[in-house]
Amino acid sequence: MQRKSQTGMHTKRLMTGLGLFALSSSVAYAQSLGTYGSTGLIDMPTANSFSDRSVAVSLTNTGNTDRVVMNFQLTPRVEISYGYASVNAFGTGAAASDTSQFDLKINLLEETDTLPALAIGIRDAIGSASYSSEYLVATKSMSSGLSVTGGIGWGRLASNDAFDNPFGGTRGNAPGGRERINGENFFRGDDIGVFGGLEYAGQGGWRFKVEYSSDEYEQEVAGGGFDRASPWNLGIEKSLTQGVDAGLYLIGGEEIGFRLSFVADPLKPRAPQDLLPGPSPVVKRPATAKNGTNWAQNDEVIAKLMGGVSEVLAAEGILVERAKITGKTAALSIDNTKMSRPTKAVGRTARILSAGMPPSVDTFRITLLESGLPTSTVTIDRAELERLADTHEAVPESWRRFTIANAKTITDPNYTRDIYPDFTYALSPRVPFGLYGSGLDFDIQIVAEARYQISPNFSLSGSVSQSLIGLDGSVPAPTAGLPQVRSNATAYSSTRPTLEYLTGDYVTRLGDALYGRATFGYLERMYGGFSGELLYKHVDAPLGYGLELNYAMQRDPDDFAGFDDYDVVTGHGSVYWDTGWNGVHAQVDAGRYLAGDWGATLTLSRRFANGWEVAGYATATDADLPGNIDQFDKGMRLTIPLQWSLPWPTRQKISVPFSDFTRDDGARLYVQNRLYDRVRETDRNALGQNWGAFWQ
Repeated sequence: MQRKSQTGMHTKRLMTGLGLFALSSSVAYAQSLGTYGSTGLIDMPTANSFSDRSVAVSLTNTGNTDRVVMNFQLTPRVEISYGYASVNAFGTGAAASDTSQFDLKINLLEETDTLPALAIGIRDAIGSASYSSEYLVATKSMSSGLSVTGGIGWGRLASNDAFDNPFGGTRGNAPGGRERINGENFFRGDDIGVFGGLEYAGQGGWRFKVEYSSDEYEQEVAGGGFDRASPWNLGIEKSLTQGVDAGLYLIGGEEIGFRLSFVADPLKPRAPQDLLPGPSPVVKRPATAKNGTNWAQNDEVIAKLMGGVSEVLAAEGILVERAKITGKTAALSIDNTKMSRPTKAVGRTARILSAGMPPSVDTFRITLLESGLPTSTVTIDRAELERLADTHEAVPESWRRFTIANAKTITDPNYTRDIYPDFTYALSPRVPFGLYGSGLDFDIQIVAEARYQISPNFSLSGSVSQSLIGLDGSVPAPTAGLPQVRSNATAYSSTRPTLEYLTGDYVTRLGDALYGRATFGYLERMYGGFSGELLYKHVDAPLGYGLELNYAMQRDPDDFAGFDDYDVVTGHGSVYWDTGWNGVHAQVDAGRYLAGDWGATLTLSRRFANGWEVAGYATATDADLPGNIDQFDKGMRLTIPLQWSLPWPTRQKISVPFSDFTRDDGARLYVQNRLYDRVRETDRNALGQNWGAFWQ
């Protein structure tokens, strides 16, 4: 390797010149993605960032590497990426599936008229160190869509035409092995590399890129199926349609690569919202209205009033489960079946009550139900509702004057919705994908779901799926010293019908802020048994506390309803924290996992008012190898509300996991309808984020 050759010296001077040249222009530049799924040129990073909260999912192939990556602009200055790569195992020629990685980039300086954008980043900060590298990079916009990038790198980004690292230090974590924090590598090594490139954004969404790469791809070449004849990479990219971007690349003068990316801003819906008719007006009581309450003694009058109110609300997807009507108060428990924002359902209910209740009723008390579970109560002063309607201060003033409290139980109701038992069903497609032992894999399934609600608290539910493709049938070796609790996940994927779950579920409110759940039956595709849960969560408190205990029996993959010999008792204590900052939530679960290992999981998520959520987790247990306690499981999850892309109201969401489904350590049960996910949607903070929808 001729790192100190004349060619290398000339190249370093060229890259240095490009970096200095980047200081001289002032035209704003639109950022783009590279083959690592993060903002960049091709394989090299740039200092650009997406706008705050942007999410991108990319599928790429370069030579012998397939990669799927989720990129998230966590804050205006912090960008994170998490992905999996399926590669010919470095130096062995076998398939490798342990090349997941977590990348971090921090914007140090924003671009100005005279200065470039400046960023510092770490690739494979948490992972198997296969892509371990660090960098400092500058990017400057030029005239007419041209931008220039120059940077220096460590690790893999110092394997070509490098110069001596004045700081020195030894990179402690070699490529390969299990995931770990690669802190021993950060900005260390004998050499520092220089990289850079140009990008031109043309008309019609076309972009052209050229870069000088400081990565020699030594491990890919050693693995076979990858050749590198030049440090120069070329690329041509095209924005195909809104949020869909593609690229075609020549890597190292020999290999053809491509990228397909989907980019979204959670707060910019893809479809027009709320195209259905607007709400009914708030009906104000005339000053001369009689306020007598004798009507409240007549059951027939109340039945007629609530019959009309319930019929109108049902047309909007709001079901009145029960009500207590008196001469002064109308208390209703409602089940919001359509509207993605609970405050909108509360506001619509209040409007209908203003038209349907006699003038003597001066207080509306509306309790929100989540799958039959009372979660919070909004109390509305009718006079304030009438006064604030159609005024500029309606949103802030109503938030201050209306009250939100723990759910109020409606005892001795004089109206009850007589529908139980109630049967519902759905048929939908599903495309599960993830890391299944032998690499990235996906399936296409048709899923049938049904729910038999016997009472407000008790239901029977089930799901059957039919696979159209099937996942890779190979089963990886189990984790050393642990029972095979998830590493045989692909054995449960077949082309015959599969019972996903079949359970009885009982949920109840045990106290003012205490909730309970009991679930029994076939809990998920791989396990059956019993799951019990308690949750304490006050509507006003940022903290919640949970306790879950499960008895799980492993199902027989070759028998539709049979069981194998393995069983285990698992359980976790949980703390949930709404930080109140930028929609960031934290969750810690500590206890015993499916393989009998003990440990804890930390989950951090950013939630948006419309239901979008990006979450990442890390799990460490005592199953980690002795002396390597920094080895742990990790993953991310993307949750998207369907209304974001549909013009009609719906509460349905889709969840896309980015995780290794075949790890035995740190594995948990997949239980339907855990309590916190129900309660958190309607606590005070969540309602406050969406309070503007009360008037929509």
